[in-house]
Amino acid sequence: MIAIAPHGGEIERHTDQQAERVQKGLAARGCSASAWICKGYGDELKGAADRWHITSTDIHPASFPLLQRLMTRKFRHGVAFHGFAQKPGEADVYIGGGASEYQKREIKCALDALGLSIKVKIATPADDPKFQGFSWENLINRFAARGIHIEQSTQARELGEDIANAIVTVYGLV
Repeated sequence: MIAIAPHGGEIERHTDQQAERVQKGLAARGCSASAWICKGYGDELKGAADRWHITSTDIHPASFPLLQRLMTRKFRHGVAFHGFAQKPGEADVYIGGGASEYQKREIKCALDALGLSIKVKIATPADDPKFQGFSWENLINRFAARGIHIEQSTQARELGEDIANAIVTVYGLV
């Protein structure tokens, strides 16, 4: 299992903490788990997202030495935490990626069971491509045979610890 946050720090706040929590939570349960986290920060001239954001399909291992080493490994499972600025009518959490529909439903059920005031949706081809994570060029799908791409609104990321713990519960049972 690998948990990643390619846009941590101030790029997509709290995603790095979620990836870290999943890795540590699974390790505490005796599961083999790794993490890769990239953090970016801004300044008064340019914000972190403007300065550092790159799409998950455009991230190249040659630009990140630690990522390059991890890419030589193949993981059975993986989860990538992302964030987005929510527009009216959009869900708070989209579950996408190359994993099976069954795995996505398991994660949705775990998130729904939290009873949080967020709307969780499994991404479909009808959704904005940024929510889907279906492409095999998407970083999590290059890492893992069963990659999960989680896009979260700002509100959902404020509940990131709960969301990460739900992911630990799902993968701790696999």
